[in-house]
Amino acid sequence: MTDQEMNRITDFVLDALRPSVEKAVRILEGKLMRSTLAGHDAYAAGKLVRIVKRARNYKDRRFGALCAQGLMPHSKLLKLSKMPALEFRDALEKAIRGGHIERHCDLDTGAMCYRIPAQQTAPAPVLSDPDDPEQDSHTWDFGKALERARLEREM
Repeated sequence: MTDQEMNRITDFVLDALRPSVEKAVRILEGKLMRSTLAGHDAYAAGKLVRIVKRARNYKDRRFGALCAQGLMPHSKLLKLSKMPALEFRDALEKAIRGGHIERHCDLDTGAMCYRIPAQQTAPAPVLSDPDDPEQDSHTWDFGKALERARLEREM
């Protein structure tokens, strides 16, 4: 078998495996989130996290610029959650303590906003790559590994 045929087979296998690996990562991320939000406020806190994750999708005359940056203003989050204020406050504090949401004060408008922490915007699978000394042993990006494998084959 020639190198070109091997490269084609490898590309085919990698392209076939990518969706299932990404789906497994999403399932694992969901299970981890549910386990850290366990308790009485779990559903409410999870609801707030989902709303804040979709902040960029909201088009709003008043808060459109903030939402476009991935920030969710406090008043808009309260309105979208459709929760009583006390339940909202408890769920929000639980999500903040769990590290799923972080507070952010917009300096231009002075609005109290919430956002998803940077490490959760693009989750990496929990795998290790012993060949890459630049990465920590607990974070390994599957896409970067595939790209590196393709580059190595081309050389």
